[in-house]
Amino acid sequence: MLSIERWQKSQTLIPIALFIACLVLMTISSLSTHWATIQDGSEVYHMGLWSCKDCGGPYKTWDWKCFSVFTCISPQNLKNCLEFTAGAKASNAYIGLELFAFISGLLLIEKLLLSYWNKHYISNSVYLLSSLMSISHLIGYLYWRYLINEELIPDERASLSASLHLASRDGSIIAVTCIFLSFFSIIALVLSMKMQKKASLSTCLDTISLDAPVTRFSMKYWMHRVGVLLAAGICLIGIILYYGRWVLRFTGNSYWEGGLATCKDCDENIINLNWNCLESISCVDETATGSCELYTNLSSAFKGFAICEIIAAVFLVFFLQTYTKILMGKNYGFPVMNYLYAIGVSFFNLLATFFWFYLSGASLTTDCQREAQQNELPPVCLTFGPFGLLFSNIFLIPMSIIFCYAYYHREVRIELMTPERKPLGDERSQTDFDRIQSNSDN
Repeated sequence: MLSIERWQKSQTLIPIALFIACLVLMTISSLSTHWATIQDGSEVYHMGLWSCKDCGGPYKTWDWKCFSVFTCISPQNLKNCLEFTAGAKASNAYIGLELFAFISGLLLIEKLLLSYWNKHYISNSVYLLSSLMSISHLIGYLYWRYLINEELIPDERASLSASLHLASRDGSIIAVTCIFLSFFSIIALVLSMKMQKKASLSTCLDTISLDAPVTRFSMKYWMHRVGVLLAAGICLIGIILYYGRWVLRFTGNSYWEGGLATCKDCDENIINLNWNCLESISCVDETATGSCELYTNLSSAFKGFAICEIIAAVFLVFFLQTYTKILMGKNYGFPVMNYLYAIGVSFFNLLATFFWFYLSGASLTTDCQREAQQNELPPVCLTFGPFGLLFSNIFLIPMSIIFCYAYYHREVRIELMTPERKPLGDERSQTDFDRIQSNSDN
């Protein structure tokens, strides 16, 4: 009987492997450099979601947004303006939906692993997560084709899309493969759940006592403090992302303001130009060595910040899941991972802060009104954004410490449950649980 139960449980590994393969393909397709081709006379350039692979000169770091902004300046470039504007919309939409699908896939894999290790019974939420993963990926890909592929553009615009075509390999092929793999994964998941229900596998239901004392105060008290600090940190980060002022630079009698990713008036003809666009333009001009280094630093600072904050956001999603379960009185997930989720939120936000200040070259004591010498890095002043980023760590770091401390001293009860959630035996004593918990933590 035990071998049959193990065989039934092992069927969970099939959808886990398929979903992991799907996430790998999603990552590869997003990083592919062949999503669209641009034909300019006899020259052919390949565009990815993030940048142009074959473009040289001032365009080597340009993305869809850069091409869109500069081609839309002149009325004679209406054709290319519409093309690159569509590409910018399509790439942004696809990246956003793909990130949502990726996080949904990670949540799904975690639930399947918890089920495999008897930490959590597979619930109907896996259907929702698998559907969200597949549907968001499918919508992102179809929206990309709708805007880029000339055959899917409405008739009144078809004549304006002769030079921009959907790439027939790499990114698109991987994306289509991932769509089929997603649906095969869902089928395997449904079959696995049915087999587990037939086997009537048991699992453990862990509950946390919110009224149990943790250093003079209850568990509920500490969790409420965690929620307040987390909400304050998230709100502050949201404000600085929405607020446009991060750096300030005086040039003679005028000045320009820069944000996290764009500069409001660094170019007299274009408003809100990306740092990577300015980097390419200034680095081509041999007389603008200082500006080239400045824009390169700010562009690198944004990229480092964005990568760290995206990772922090992934940890935040998992932490919010654990935090919500605790408020419901449930001891959800792997204990070690729950610690890592809380620490990951504050650590990667702190790392984002470090990368932005280190890569940007900005300083709290810089005299931004001082004129830069030849080939010298122009000094810039810090405004609200960097200071808000610094202060966000004041909320998130204590949040992680308080959560880990309270979670470590939690009082848990365990009872065995069937898939129908009927108790199979008496609750284990606290002493037994302490021994089990100490062994699992080690």
